Amino acid sequence: MSLDGFVAQTDGDIDWILDYPRPAKGDYGYRRFSDSVSCCVMDFIYHSTLLSYDIRLLPDKPCHILQTEPEDEDAIISQIKKLQQQATGDLWLAGDTRLISLLLEDGLIDEMTIGIVPVTLGSGLPLFDQNGISAQDFSLKSCEQYDNGVVMLEYQVNRLLF
Repeated sequence: MSLDGFVAQTDGDIDWILDYPRPAKGDYGYRRFSDSVSCCVMDFIYHSTLLSYDIRLLPDKPCHILQTEPEDEDAIISQIKKLQQQATGDLWLAGDTRLISLLLEDGLIDEMTIGIVPVTLGSGLPLFDQNGISAQDFSLKSCEQYDNGVVMLEYQVNRLLF
C-alpha cells in the first residue's frame, strides 16, 4: 500500500510496487507467512491482474478463485466460510477493496498484514472500500522495517466499534 492508502493506481496498475527496489536483506517475511497459510483466496479481477504481470501467489499451494458476481455478497461469504472449515491453516485473502471490506465487515478476517511502500500515488484504489466499511478496532501485533523504507505491519482485528 502507498503512504496515502492506495493499493493500486486507478486503472489497477501495480507497476509502482513491482518496480520499487527490493530490500538488501529479507523477503518481507514472505517465506514465514507462506508457511502459515494453507491456500490463497482471491477474486477473479485480482487474479487476472496478477496473471497479466505473470505473478503466481503460493505456487505450491491451492488458490481458490471466487467466480461470483460482485453483487452476490451472500455467495462470496458462503464460499469463504466453507473454505475456512476445510482449511488446515490460515487462508490468505488477496483481493480487491470490495472483497476485503465485505469480509472484514462480516467478521471473516481476523488478521491483516499490510505492507507500506514509501511512495504517494495521489489517487488510486484504496485498501478499503470507502462506501462499505464500518469503524473497526485493530491491535498491532508486529512491525518490521526494511532497509528500503518498506514497513510491514501485522494487525489483529478486534471488533466493530459501532
